[in-house]
Amino acid sequence: MKLFIAAMGVLVCSVSQAGNMDDPPSVHVRYDDLNLHNLHGAQVLLWRIESAAETVCRSYESAQLDLKVKYNSCVGTAIANAVRAVNNRTVLALYVERRGNHG
Repeated sequence: MKLFIAAMGVLVCSVSQAGNMDDPPSVHVRYDDLNLHNLHGAQVLLWRIESAAETVCRSYESAQLDLKVKYNSCVGTAIANAVRAVNNRTVLALYVERRGNHG
């Protein structure tokens, strides 16, 4: 599995799985409408990123333990990569705080 994310006012989150490289699932996350220098804007973007990661990784969502582990890893990696791509201190601080509170 590979995760690709690019940032320039829009994040593109996609997951490529072996054998399906032509059209991997992807979600565009817009943030050019947000002020990332205030808490509210950063919270909204982090929520959008989390929702996009859950959507992109949905193929792994299952009650089966092995797929649940893949799903959690996929979501976690997608969120971390998106936060890194945004490169904003406020978003990063919120992300670190949430990780500390949720695992």
